[in-house]
Amino acid sequence: MVAWNLPAELDDIVLDHLHDDRESLAKCALVRRSWVPTARYHNWRDLQLTCSEKELRELEKVLHTSPEVVHLVRSVFLTQGPDDERQWYDLQILHIALNLLSRFPTVSSLTLHGLWFGVSKQTQPLDLVLPAVRQLTISSCTFDTFDTRQIARTFPSLSALRFDGVWWGRWGPDDPALIDIKGQTPPLPGLKEIYLGKCHSRDSVVDWLLSSCPRPLIHTLRLPFVSAYDTRLKHLLAFLGPSLSHLELGSPSLPNPRPADRSSGEQRTVETHLDLALNTALRSVQLGVPTARDAQYTSLWLAAVLEQIASPVLEEVRFALSPIPSGSSANAERIFRAFDWRQVAKILEGPSYGGLRRVVFEYGRPTAPSGGVTLSSPQQILQKVVLDYFVRLEKRSVKIIFKS
Repeated sequence: MVAWNLPAELDDIVLDHLHDDRESLAKCALVRRSWVPTARYHNWRDLQLTCSEKELRELEKVLHTSPEVVHLVRSVFLTQGPDDERQWYDLQILHIALNLLSRFPTVSSLTLHGLWFGVSKQTQPLDLVLPAVRQLTISSCTFDTFDTRQIARTFPSLSALRFDGVWWGRWGPDDPALIDIKGQTPPLPGLKEIYLGKCHSRDSVVDWLLSSCPRPLIHTLRLPFVSAYDTRLKHLLAFLGPSLSHLELGSPSLPNPRPADRSSGEQRTVETHLDLALNTALRSVQLGVPTARDAQYTSLWLAAVLEQIASPVLEEVRFALSPIPSGSSANAERIFRAFDWRQVAKILEGPSYGGLRRVVFEYGRPTAPSGGVTLSSPQQILQKVVLDYFVRLEKRSVKIIFKS
């Protein structure tokens, strides 16, 4: 038999290509002893668990026979079982899962997804610290009761926090006891990035964040939408002040973004919800452009936000266009032309944007015909529609970039 050896770098390239193919990785681990460490690393790096006592017990057995794997896991995704749709879990099972995960010293990312937690008499307060977790994502989750102070106690080293589709209370009652923000909240001194999606309620979460951050060190704030019911976002933006360097604002959901007549005593709705006057160190801003919404409405929103920016160091403005919901390529051009890009370009030509270096138009991932139109070259269509409005900016050496 002829023995063969490939350079170690080629072995790594092959195994890295199979990073998400667990079956192939298991087979590779049986081929060569030198492949075992890399195969096990990829097989255990991202661990997905269902919220069930059975699976947690099985994992505990694996750790008993192979305790070394605890050093391979970097991220954990905890979700509901395949047959557990809309099933309520005892909060105690989350405590069991977190106790088990405390044995993994290198887990830096934890995601809770699609879980509904109730409380029973057996549920005990969680006295546990996971200092290695830097990123916490809670999405599509409901808690009967939830003490937000527990997050700071359990994950004191958080640098990134993501809330999306989080509800407190089975039916979402306006009960302040469900989200305790007035007590002595442990600080989150390392928090740098926040993604704040749909929550009940976002204002309460903002109040909690304001009480949890001893000083404004957050540099990235992502808001996938701005709702007419948000009344505390401007306070969060004011608190972050010059520490904020990147801001993402998604689809607007405001009743009237148009500037109102001051003489009538009305105020601009966007000023009621957003105030960027103190965010003087912004370096990049991303604004969502929903193609399914009224183009005039969205154009007014874009102009109102851009007129608020007062950062002399701003380098990039990015427009994230959602996929076209219906029609064809010809229809896409009509939809893109409906937005007031002339007004947008005029604002960006102003003195407030003297340091601007890039304007990026990013088209969302095309979808199948059932959910939208697949465009062969959305960048070319966008370029054809908007480029003429940004000629003056190009003459100022501002790069106009089109991406998908």
